[in-house]
Amino acid sequence: MKVTTNIDNGDCFKAFKFAAMRIASLKRALVVILIIVPALMVMFSIAYTIEFKSTYKFVVSSVAFGIIADMLILYFIKWAYMKKLQFEKAGSAGERIIEIDEKVISISARDLNGSISWGLVRSVEEDKKHIYIFISAMNAIIIPKKAFNKAKDAEEFFNKCSQYLKAADNAKTAQ
Repeated sequence: MKVTTNIDNGDCFKAFKFAAMRIASLKRALVVILIIVPALMVMFSIAYTIEFKSTYKFVVSSVAFGIIADMLILYFIKWAYMKKLQFEKAGSAGERIIEIDEKVISISARDLNGSISWGLVRSVEEDKKHIYIFISAMNAIIIPKKAFNKAKDAEEFFNKCSQYLKAADNAKTAQ
């Protein structure tokens, strides 16, 4: 099966986000950061309120500032990732031709040509808008489902990928 698609930086960031949420330690770290920032602000504001006998409006405003700080942290993560993509020499975005068969995944692009055997693939996953062929925990071949003419074609592509990966895994265990 063969598919031609155009990957943009938004697709790359969505793949990064999808991968990061699959890794338990990264997911926990993000959750902890997003909880600690408002909690620290509330603790400091309560201490300030007790010490200076000010109103509890200060505590409420600290919660609001904590939420705003969380949004800024998330925005900074996205901005930093997009900047990284922008300055990569080979580039993650652009037009790709991805062809799969029972032995390899072939990728052709302006800046990248090669193939990867199914034995090197970690997993094949999907969300509503993308199919991901993970080579490592954070490195994936991204195939937007919009590249297919019909939803049925995207489903067939995903099923073939899963079938080829399973066959490669079975061959590894048989050896």
